[in-house]
Amino acid sequence: MTVYNNPNIQRLSRIFRPESKAPKVKPAQTPERSEPQDSVKLSDEAKIFAAFQRRLAETPEVRKEKVEQLKKAIEAGTYRVPAEKIAEAILREGGLL
Repeated sequence: MTVYNNPNIQRLSRIFRPESKAPKVKPAQTPERSEPQDSVKLSDEAKIFAAFQRRLAETPEVRKEKVEQLKKAIEAGTYRVPAEKIAEAILREGGLL
């Protein structure tokens, strides 16, 4: 059987044989992307909590012997603080002095 001039065979041979003249298609280049950047946004509550933590870290340790002296003075009724000193301390803590 001769198949040289059979049009069906020639058509099939073109389908299954890669064309050497066909232009090679380069893969599409993906655009360069910058590295994703992480970000953190703190809530107002977290900011307040962080401020409290900083303030607590700045607070000196409790002196137990001083606390005991004050407790004894209060129990004995000998601990007196002038009202002016209390008012000054309140204003100072509130940032008004």
